[in-house]
Amino acid sequence: MNSIDTLWKKEELEQKTVQIEDELYDQLVALSENEFDASVSKIINACIYEFADRQEIRMQEVKNLSKHSVIFRKTSIKILAKLKSKFNIPQYIILNLAIKEGIEKLLKGEKNINI
Repeated sequence: MNSIDTLWKKEELEQKTVQIEDELYDQLVALSENEFDASVSKIINACIYEFADRQEIRMQEVKNLSKHSVIFRKTSIKILAKLKSKFNIPQYIILNLAIKEGIEKLLKGEKNINI
């Protein structure tokens, strides 16, 4: 992948308040402040895109949730709705699973997530 491929086209954005695990949100803030030239919202959108083609979901416990305001790309919202419908799982759980998996990839150095 070349650097040009990491750029996103302009898209309509929507601000939503969502529940995110406290620990995951802290990791997102640390990544945004120390590792990447990207906001927390951009990292979350990238995690959702990476999670989009999921054929199965391995459930995990979601705990210590707090509300956070996130700016979503319209396609990210559509992806979450599609996954909710496909797996019959609440969107906040899918969102947290996507964030968790995305952070794990980023921390392992699998920087194929476009941010």
